Amino acid sequence: MRALDDLVRCGKARYVGCSNYFAWQIVKANSIADRLQLSRFISGQHMYSLLRRDIELEILPACSDQGMGMLCWSPLAGGMLTGKYDREQGPAPESRVGVRREIDLPRYWSDQNFKVIDELLSVAAENEKAPSQVALAWLLADRRITAVVVGARTVEQIETSLEAGDWDLPGTLRDRLSNVVPFEHGYPQEWIDMTWSNISGKEEFPPWTL
Repeated sequence: MRALDDLVRCGKARYVGCSNYFAWQIVKANSIADRLQLSRFISGQHMYSLLRRDIELEILPACSDQGMGMLCWSPLAGGMLTGKYDREQGPAPESRVGVRREIDLPRYWSDQNFKVIDELLSVAAENEKAPSQVALAWLLADRRITAVVVGARTVEQIETSLEAGDWDLPGTLRDRLSNVVPFEHGYPQEWIDMTWSNISGKEEFPPWTL
């Protein structure tokens, strides 16, 4: 953090951010920066899409708590959320997933993910939108998301992606897509959900009033 602060102080960088950090690393780094009066992280860049929602567990809440922006990389899941891949035929060798099959197949190619993609295609058709636009709008509907890092090979792809910023995905449709495959937060959220009813109403002060 001292080295990054030096870059800011000498004018070589305006702000600093992190990428692919664990939540504990983000909070610890910013705590060190605060204690030593150094430049703190103002953004995190992490993999996030309809098909990979891992950061909802700890990282996204941590960034929100720290007042950091979230930049989503691979928001279209390597092109999976464009609807161009057929689960039966598999990815073409020259496609992105085909070229990166050792990474992207285990990361994205699953029956559960294709259930989400099928629902995405239905929502897109119903609203006369491209699947990619709906997928990006799903991300941007979350106020904790600052921007999406979208790659493109053509001007048309860029223009299509940019339109997602001008369309607000209705909450009902966002919930519909979010719940195709329930996202399990696991412990300790599971513990809270299962036991809260046993103690709710018995506390001196409701936690949401503190």
